[in-house]
Amino acid sequence: MHVFLLTHTHVLPTGDQDEKLIGIYSSEPNARAAIDRLSAEPGFAGSIDGFQVDTYEVDQDHWVDGFGAEPSSGWTVVRQDDNGNEVEMATGLTEESAKKMVEEFTSRGHKQIYWAKDSRNSAA
Repeated sequence: MHVFLLTHTHVLPTGDQDEKLIGIYSSEPNARAAIDRLSAEPGFAGSIDGFQVDTYEVDQDHWVDGFGAEPSSGWTVVRQDDNGNEVEMATGLTEESAKKMVEEFTSRGHKQIYWAKDSRNSAA
């Protein structure tokens, strides 16, 4: 069984990003209907492209590397939206889990671009 997570990322005038969890839905059409309902609301109307629907399988661990001062691995999954804004979706992943996450997100057919990078060897 899958659920559909609806988030919205709003780029603030400072360039910072504010991401909100809008809701969790039983089907993608229900999540898309929520976008239709909310698109005219203040804060959403000016940034319709900030909506993101992601599919998650229930009863499955999606973050398995834990949290700590020093991540066991330095891989990061990054998402780029239609406006070129980049958001780190997850950090401290193993190479295998980062690439699996990219594959999962990419397979959903969203317009966003996802990639994995080794943060330890990156100047960015």
